[in-house]
Amino acid sequence: EEISWRDIQKKLKPGEAAVEMVSMYNGLLYAALIVTKETDDRPRMAIVKGSEIRRLEKEYARQYINAINFRYTDTLSYAVYWKPIADAISQALPKNQKLKRVYFSPDGIYNQINLNTFYDTKSGKYLIDQVEIHQLINTKELVGPKPKANKSVMQRATLFGNPAFSVITSETNQLFTDLPGTEKEVDAIYTLLKNKGWSVDRYKGSSATETRLKSIKENEILHLATHGFFSGHDGQSNSLVWMLINSGVVLDQDDGILTAYEAVNLNLDNTLLVVLSACETGLGEYYPGEGVYGLRLALSAAGASTIIMSLWKVDDFVTQQLMIAFYR
Repeated sequence: EEISWRDIQKKLKPGEAAVEMVSMYNGLLYAALIVTKETDDRPRMAIVKGSEIRRLEKEYARQYINAINFRYTDTLSYAVYWKPIADAISQALPKNQKLKRVYFSPDGIYNQINLNTFYDTKSGKYLIDQVEIHQLINTKELVGPKPKANKSVMQRATLFGNPAFSVITSETNQLFTDLPGTEKEVDAIYTLLKNKGWSVDRYKGSSATETRLKSIKENEILHLATHGFFSGHDGQSNSLVWMLINSGVVLDQDDGILTAYEAVNLNLDNTLLVVLSACETGLGEYYPGEGVYGLRLALSAAGASTIIMSLWKVDDFVTQQLMIAFYR
């Protein structure tokens, strides 16, 4: 069934916008196609551009990544990557109507940056404090049916933490170290959910196996606190299978790895939230116009409604604190 922008528009409420990014001219500039409740004859288009000296996918992206890694205030990325889009959305909305929510489908470099982390020097706020950003693989997801949780499995969660890492995996060729913080993390989340009347299964150490994860059927929440990996590839193959094999999470038994390729077959039709509390789980192989082939695409295909992931390497102890605060 063909889906037009008018079908997407029907799903929008006042104060909402759908944005589809399109990389153009080898990433030298991007077009943001914008639809709001008030869009009339065609989507509005905003142009995001760099220059030959400072390109969106290289120099500006490197500056953004350095700001994250070295924790200094990023005064550029908001103006470069977001302001042209925000200005166009404001022009598309009725006068004095506040933008509340943006459904955002990234392309190219927008798959490797997190809009929520942009700092607006004019207001002194981060984008996450200004508007809700809902990232989609494609804006047509708004038209598709939302997964409905089975009432019989409501308030059921499964937690995995600190698996027994015992082998050097063939995919990554490295030995993974223990993550004591992830064990404390799942213990704390277990207590929080149990105190709210949830039914919770908790697997740690040698019980946190790939086989057990693959057998899960009915859950509202799936939480994986472990090592994540993204190995990239040598460019010799662009097959879908090869792209999905290069990212995953580490568990115990079998081959010790749950790749994105295997994650496609998980039964997550009734799962409203998957939390990947691990490093670089948001990374994958980028394919122009199709997004990133990795865990996010795989878990969405498996049925997960919402996914929390990381674009970066994350500290064990800090992640433990963040996740406990999130569940609380």
